[in-house]
Amino acid sequence: MTPFNSFLFIYSFICIIHHLSSMNVNGQSIKFGKISDKVNYANPDQAGYHHCAFWRLSDGHSIIASCTPFTMQRCGKNLEFDYKCCAGYEKIEKLSYTFKDFKKGECALQLSPYEMCTELIGNQSDISPFADKMKSLNQFNTKTPDKPYTIFAPSTRNAEKYKDFTNSAEHIVPGRFYLKDLKSGLQLNTLDPKRKLYVTREHYGTVSVDCVELVDADMECNSGIIHTIRYPLTNIRNLDRSSILSLLESHPETQAFAKDLSAVFKNDLKNINSNQRYTVIVPSQKTWELLRQKYSGEQLQKIAANHVISNQYCSGHLIHSLESYQSLLGEKLEFICETDSTGQEKHYVRTIFDNKHEITITDLTATNGVAHIIEDTLIPHSVITFKEFIQNKQYGEKLKATEFLNLLNECDIKMEPGEKYAIVLPQDSSMKWWSTYPQFQEQYKRFQVDKEYRCHVARYHIMKSNDRLNNIGNFASHTQGHRTLNPNEPLYETTYFKKSPYGSQVS
Repeated sequence: MTPFNSFLFIYSFICIIHHLSSMNVNGQSIKFGKISDKVNYANPDQAGYHHCAFWRLSDGHSIIASCTPFTMQRCGKNLEFDYKCCAGYEKIEKLSYTFKDFKKGECALQLSPYEMCTELIGNQSDISPFADKMKSLNQFNTKTPDKPYTIFAPSTRNAEKYKDFTNSAEHIVPGRFYLKDLKSGLQLNTLDPKRKLYVTREHYGTVSVDCVELVDADMECNSGIIHTIRYPLTNIRNLDRSSILSLLESHPETQAFAKDLSAVFKNDLKNINSNQRYTVIVPSQKTWELLRQKYSGEQLQKIAANHVISNQYCSGHLIHSLESYQSLLGEKLEFICETDSTGQEKHYVRTIFDNKHEITITDLTATNGVAHIIEDTLIPHSVITFKEFIQNKQYGEKLKATEFLNLLNECDIKMEPGEKYAIVLPQDSSMKWWSTYPQFQEQYKRFQVDKEYRCHVARYHIMKSNDRLNNIGNFASHTQGHRTLNPNEPLYETTYFKKSPYGSQVS
C-alpha cells in the first residue's frame, strides 16, 4: 500500500476501613456498621461459626476478598455472596461429645496446622491432585522442611487449564506470606529460578498472583501457608517469561507481531529494570501475517504500538461493562466485559471505529507485563487514509458525522498525494444546528442547492498539517489562522481558557 493522505480529525475500596467511624461511597456518607441503600456488605457472622464470606461468580466459582465483600457488578452481572468455612476449618459431619455444643454442618472442625502440607492438600478435594505434583520437589520429601513456604495450590475446577499443567515449582514461594502480606506490586521468587510471581490487589479487594485470582487463603500447615488459586499459573510449555518481549517472541501466536515492533518498543518491553509494566493486546499469528500484505513497515510499527498499554491489566481487572485506556500510540482503546448464558466472562476490546473483538486468550504473564490475544487488529485512525475514511460508512456512524463525510465523498477535495492534513470534522448535530440558526439561513439554503458552494465549505474544514496540527494544543496555538484548501481563506479558531491552580488551560 502506498502512503496517501493522513489526517487528524477534531470533534466536538471499597474495603471497610475498620478504624474509621464513617466512609464515603459514591458521594454518600456511610457510618461504620450501617448498610447503605446502594452498597450492602456480606455478613459471615449470620452464616454461622467460623464462616467466611466470598464473592460467587456467575460460573458458580467463588473468589476471596481481602476485605468484606460488598454488592458489586462484574462483567454486567450482580455478584452474590458465598459463605463457606474459613481456611483451616471444615464442617462437622458426625456429632460427638467434643462437638456437643454444635450442630451438624457447622464449621467447628479445625484442621491441624501441624500436618504436612502435602497431606493437608491431598485431603482437600478441590486441590488434592497438586499434592502428587509437589512430591517431585525435594523440599517436600521430608517431614521437617528446612524453611516455611507459601503454596499457591491450583483448583481443579477448570479442567481445561489443569490438564496440561506440569510445573509445580513455580507455585511455591520461599517464606510465609499471608493474604494481608500480598500487596500490589510485590514480586515473589519461586522454586523455579526462571519464574517470579507478581501480586495484584484490586481496589475492590480481590488478590491475584500473575493474573490468577485467589479462591481461598491462609490455610496453615507444618511448613507454611496454603492459598488456593482458580487454576494453574501456566499450561503452556516452553514460554520465555523473562520479559514481555521474550514471551511475545516465544509464543507461537505472537511471534509475527513481535517482529514488527519498533526498536524503541522492543527495548522498552525487554527492560525489566525500569519498574514499568505493560499490557499487550496481540492479534493472532494468522491475522498479523495478513496485515503485512496491506501495510508498510512504518505503518505496521504504528499499528503494533496501538496494541500496547502502560501498566499491567489482567482480565480480573477488566471487569467493568465498559472502560477505556490509552495505547502507547495515544489512541483510546475500549474494553468491554460481558457474561454469557453459561456464566463465562467474555472480554472484548475495540477502537473508537471498530466493532468489539473478543479476547480469546487472556493473562499470558511475564516478568514485566501481560499479553492477551485477539483474532483481529486494532487499526489506529492515524494509518487510515482519507479515501478509506470517507468511503467507510461505519466511521461516519461511529463519529456521528455521517452528513459531512458524505459531503467529502461528493466533492473534489484537491488534496495532494503524500501531504498530511488536519480536518475539523462537524458532527451531525452541528449540521442540524446550522439548519435552524437564524443568522445563517441564507448560507444554509445556498448550501442545499449549490454543489460548488458545498464543496467550498467542505474544503474550508481541511488544512495542511505536516504533523504540526496533530493535537488540539497545537491547533489552538496559532493566531494567524490556518491555511485551508481554499486559497486565501485561512481558518481562525477561538480558544477558551479556564483558570486552574496551574495557570490558564485550554478549555
